Amino acid sequence: MNGLKVQLCALVVALSPSVFLHADVVVRRWGEPKIAAAKGAAGIVRFDLSGLPAGATVRRADLRIFRTADVDGRTDAARVGIEIHPFFARPGDGGPAAGKTAPLRLRAPWYDRFDATAAVRTWAGGKAGGGFLVKTCPLWNARATCLDVTYEGKAAARAPQVKGLRVLHRLGVTFITFQEIDERSADEGPTWGRLKARLKKMDAERQVRYAVYRSDRPITAASLARAEWLGEAEPMSAYNVRGRSVDLLIAAHRRRAVDDLDFAKQLARGDYFARYSPDMPEMAQVPIGRLAIEDGKPLAPRLGLYAHHPAKAGKAYYAVVTVADGTANTRDFSPANSLDKPVTETVGPGRPVLQGKADVTVFYDSPGRRLQYVQWSASPQSHLPNQYYNWGVFVPRRYDRVSPRRLSVFFHDA
Repeated sequence: MNGLKVQLCALVVALSPSVFLHADVVVRRWGEPKIAAAKGAAGIVRFDLSGLPAGATVRRADLRIFRTADVDGRTDAARVGIEIHPFFARPGDGGPAAGKTAPLRLRAPWYDRFDATAAVRTWAGGKAGGGFLVKTCPLWNARATCLDVTYEGKAAARAPQVKGLRVLHRLGVTFITFQEIDERSADEGPTWGRLKARLKKMDAERQVRYAVYRSDRPITAASLARAEWLGEAEPMSAYNVRGRSVDLLIAAHRRRAVDDLDFAKQLARGDYFARYSPDMPEMAQVPIGRLAIEDGKPLAPRLGLYAHHPAKAGKAYYAVVTVADGTANTRDFSPANSLDKPVTETVGPGRPVLQGKADVTVFYDSPGRRLQYVQWSASPQSHLPNQYYNWGVFVPRRYDRVSPRRLSVFFHDA
């Protein structure tokens, strides 16, 4: 919920088998809300739900709230909780009052959306409303608020389904990879600046997400309701955007200075590298590599990635479903996007995966090896699922054959 400046919404949900037997699955996003002032509150947000069929069976509804700036533990806004109430009065009836309805609850495990299912079911049943009283929400970006509703009805055209599903489990971590649906996600070696620009353009053209499901039995259109929705992956999810660092920029500039005399003179003036920081514009030049889930084997371009830490050991099936502009392809299931044989899982923290040798020397040229690892984590090690962290390891030559070895740990912000 914090720090979301790009207003994007997507929703994928598990539905009952009756949906697939008697009606299509419709995942529709309501945006462009009407905003009104409310005394003693941040405001009122309303959606025109006239496009929702009367009496429609609503399976799930999520209210997405966004901020106008980053919110973290260093800001006072982080101390104020978000409180939102649905209301059922018609416009002009005197306005809603907080306390008449229970506040919406955040959905686990991502905690990035509010459960509005009960309210939307009430409105679909004919009761007046369609609005929410936002009692408190510091830095609320009201116009970006959107409502995603999944219901039984007639589905619009669906995007192609993903292919090439592969699931690999290792020491408590299950890696789910799949082929994304178009070539826009293929890039042999983008820079950070080019990658950001590409993702922004992709979402403007068509917003695509990949929903990941898990179950103890094969996942089909008819059994999707029993599957657990784990989360969704964005396009180009296998690129290691967290692996960028100032060290990479410095190393690139030092290499450039070898052949560029004017640039070398610029670097030589004063303590030039002292001004380098993770927020400097030149960081857009840093190349972004692809993640490896097997030691030293980066994933191929156009592959998507999601990592899951199972809560208990056993056998599990996985499926990945395409969602394009709010519409989920919940009809097309095959071994290409849904496992026909289970994967055996264990419980554990996993282990760091070797990404490769880091070709950077910064301020020193000590003999030895610089290795880069990635560790995937989830609760309780991380506050959210599907998180990963980069580790750089430098092994001096003199320690290659010495055991035990001294270990020094350094932390930096990028």
